[in-house]
Amino acid sequence: MSGLLVQWKGDRSEGVRQAPDAARQTFRESGQLLVKTIEKPDYRIDCFSRIDNATDSVVSFPDGGFAACAGTLFHQRATGEEALRRIYAEFDGNPGILAGTSGHFLLAIGKDGRLFLMRDRNGAFETYATKDRRILSTSFLALAAALPRHSLAFQEAYEYVFNGVTLGDGTVIEEIEKLGIDEWLTFGTNVQRHRHDWPLLPEPSSRMRDQLLAALHEKLRRLVDQTAGAYDGKVRLALSGGYDSRLLVALLREAGYAPELYVYGDAASPDVRIAMHIAKSEQVALAHLDKSDAPEPTIGQFPALVRRNYLVGDGLPWGGLFNRGAEHSARKRRHAGGALLLNGGGGEVLRNFFNLPDRDVRPIDLAYAFYSQFDAATCSVGFDRGAHLAHIAEKIRRLPGLDRPRLTRQMAEAVYPHFRCRSWNGRESLINSRFGPWLLPFYDYEITQAALSIPVRFKYHGDFEAALIRRADPRLAAYPSNYGTGFDQDAPLKRRLGDWAYYLQPTWLRQYRYAIKHRLRSERNFARWLDGEHAGQVIDLELPYMSRLFRPERIFDEAQYSRVLTLEYLLQTLNARMD
Repeated sequence: MSGLLVQWKGDRSEGVRQAPDAARQTFRESGQLLVKTIEKPDYRIDCFSRIDNATDSVVSFPDGGFAACAGTLFHQRATGEEALRRIYAEFDGNPGILAGTSGHFLLAIGKDGRLFLMRDRNGAFETYATKDRRILSTSFLALAAALPRHSLAFQEAYEYVFNGVTLGDGTVIEEIEKLGIDEWLTFGTNVQRHRHDWPLLPEPSSRMRDQLLAALHEKLRRLVDQTAGAYDGKVRLALSGGYDSRLLVALLREAGYAPELYVYGDAASPDVRIAMHIAKSEQVALAHLDKSDAPEPTIGQFPALVRRNYLVGDGLPWGGLFNRGAEHSARKRRHAGGALLLNGGGGEVLRNFFNLPDRDVRPIDLAYAFYSQFDAATCSVGFDRGAHLAHIAEKIRRLPGLDRPRLTRQMAEAVYPHFRCRSWNGRESLINSRFGPWLLPFYDYEITQAALSIPVRFKYHGDFEAALIRRADPRLAAYPSNYGTGFDQDAPLKRRLGDWAYYLQPTWLRQYRYAIKHRLRSERNFARWLDGEHAGQVIDLELPYMSRLFRPERIFDEAQYSRVLTLEYLLQTLNARMD
């Protein structure tokens, strides 16, 4: 099942009673069909199917209770209805039941007169709610449709344009929030918000590198074996020239599975060349998918295409709405036949993601290092670069356990899965799960915890992850990679020196790298569907909303310009307020 819409019924006003009808219509228009409605005295819950797949994951019990799940849930080697039956039988009102689960999901359990709403332990399945939590939805657009008012959140609007996602608990609409990373809810005679008590940051390990490799290898091997086994080995994933896909393929082969492989990109790209070389040498099938081969939309086709991208991508996809629509078709192909789709997202938890040395940092240093991919000259006069980055640093400090002026290096590492991945992969999990089962093994709670306990000095230059690949499949590790060598050895001296030159670069200096490069550009080279002839079919090109935040004529970054148009489309569609 892909979607849940939950409404607390304590407010009996006419507006609140009618609002979910618009939300249900939005689910239907996106291709998610209503498969079951559960009506109780205090709440109502609507369950929606996956796109082009009417199967559901809802189980009712003789005692009047039920269990439903949006996303992908595993209980050891069980998934779907079997997993829900096991969990319901053991559930006693405590979210500790999730300790035996993996996956990315929103779980709803109705038991003993109350509704319990819980997500996976990393909070990796993005879920939206009104500020009072009386309406909850796995669709941002559906929840927006249920509300009478939409006010633009300026900070999050800039975040979306600069990064492709909004950060922390905020969305681009003030009236809509994401559930907090450690938040779970109960609906009864009232709505109660709770915080789970499992840690987001483990104790640092003092074990030797080989011991840590052995322990993490075993955790990964067990997770991959259990989840692939739940789908009888019917697993599909991308193969590229990087670390993460190579490690997943190695783990699957080690466990005795033969995954279906594909690769995206132009035939001349390094990822495609390396993947094809591996597939040919290993004599395995590899599907080559090039999104640039998708037909170009005509002007007449463009409004319907943008509308489909808007509904299926839940309003604000990373790549924007103004494109060929190839990603929609690609998702259908990836999920065809009900295979479990694995993805290497989150794998950088095994590497030095922020490229910083092993010493304490401030939250603002992380904002400088990773969230400065913008040029303030493209923004309106009222934009304050320092204030924008300070807001991001404040969001980092709101993570449980990180509210302090300086973070240990281990704490800084935790920002990657619990802040960056939560914003990026949480949304990807939500959208991909609309099409079929989906799992990010490296973003599983147990794997994240184990990876965060590893001293960062072991993660320099990708050496720790390369060693994991060697342990799982030495033959596969020996093939070339995007880094110039195979993973059958630690990084060579030349790369280590280059990495250290970057590690030691001050973060206050890094924050200006993007802006300097952007200002060196002298002209646009955008896809033609971003021009007036195509875009003018679906939005007012005066950009009445975005012209108050940006100077669009100064934007030379195609991805950011596409997101400006996308946000304009959303706000014009919602008739949003900017007061």
